[in-house]
Order: sequence, then structure tokens, then C-alpha cells
Amino acid sequence: EHQPDVAVLDWVMPGGGGEAAAREILRRSPDTKILALTTPETRTVDVAEVRGVLAKGSPPDELLRAIREAAAASGQ
Repeated sequence: EHQPDVAVLDWVMPGGGGEAAAREILRRSPDTKILALTTPETRTVDVAEVRGVLAKGSPPDELLRAIREAAAASGQ
């Protein structure tokens, strides 16, 4: 129903995790840019369409910068 410019996903989530969520978001909204939030012990983010990977607990300014960069890459 929604077509977000950027989706920020916790990569380790119940029910299939961020990878499953990213694939479903991209199936429904192919132009959405995905940013993954991870922990050091998280396995590699292996969805090719992920535009950025940030550590959980990153400073807010880093998160905002990554979101803005991803949105700019989509022409927004």
C-alpha cells in the first residue's frame, strides 16, 4: 500500500528477519532503498539491494546521514 523512499530494518527480527522483510518490501515497492541495522554478531547482510548497513546504536547523526544518502540516491 505504501511506497516509502527508504526503509530502515532491524536485520535480526522474528519471522524470517530483515532479509525476508527486505525481499517483501522490494517485491511490493521496488524503488524503496533498504538500510539494515545490525549487531557485530549478525551474519553478513546478503541482499544485494541493501543500500547501507549501520551498527545498532549508531549515533543519530549517522543514521540520518545514511537515510538522506539513500533517499538522494533514489532521486528524492
